[in-house]
Amino acid sequence: MRRAGWVCGVAVALAALAVQPATAQEPEGLIGQVYVIEAQAGAEQQWEDAYKRHVEWHRAQNDSWGWPVWQIITGERAGRYVIGTFGHEWTDLDRGDFGSRDRADARTNQNRYAAATSVEIWRRRPELSRPPEGEMPAMAIAYYNTLHQGMLGPYSAAVRKINEAITAADWGVGYYRNVIVNSGDDPRVVRWLSRPSWADFESPEPSFPAMLADAYGQEETTAILETLARTVRDSRSEIWAYRADLSYVP
Repeated sequence: MRRAGWVCGVAVALAALAVQPATAQEPEGLIGQVYVIEAQAGAEQQWEDAYKRHVEWHRAQNDSWGWPVWQIITGERAGRYVIGTFGHEWTDLDRGDFGSRDRADARTNQNRYAAATSVEIWRRRPELSRPPEGEMPAMAIAYYNTLHQGMLGPYSAAVRKINEAITAADWGVGYYRNVIVNSGDDPRVVRWLSRPSWADFESPEPSFPAMLADAYGQEETTAILETLARTVRDSRSEIWAYRADLSYVP
């Protein structure tokens, strides 16, 4: 989805927030650390086998942090692995000797088979989220919105209204919104939505625009969607598949 047709496109994307299954219980901290890893061409199985050895290292250390893993299955980054740890404070990221030993074990194991690695720091926005409940889903949708510089405030105000309407209507949704802290001058926001199966990608009734219009009327609904169109420079989405076989759960 690109700039053209944004009012309609934003409505479609936000409608996908619906029919949320359960994810893990909401953690207390707001900071997450997310690694996106591309395995070397033809070495995907070697990377996975090596990463499983690294997971066993975490298990042997009784690591208290969870490290769920997803694999991107749609979009331009399809095939890459997403490894995250969430629910932290900033001070938690100073892991000292443990962090040094963790990185050393990663170099010994999976890093040898990685073609590229990027690291993102996510900060959850509770006032822009409606946390789901329950177990980790089989799949998730990640919507990445890149905002125009200086537009995080107006964007957040519009999304806050949307959250209030969803809550009042009990629209049956659950999602997280995170700001990528190390995204540069143009803010980037990730909306993470859980999906337990392909059947759950079906949009609910009433539609998102109809639900919003019931809450605010057509004129204000149009204004909210136009604010999103004005503040969002670029948008893309990916579907992620949860890899329980690669994940570390304390």
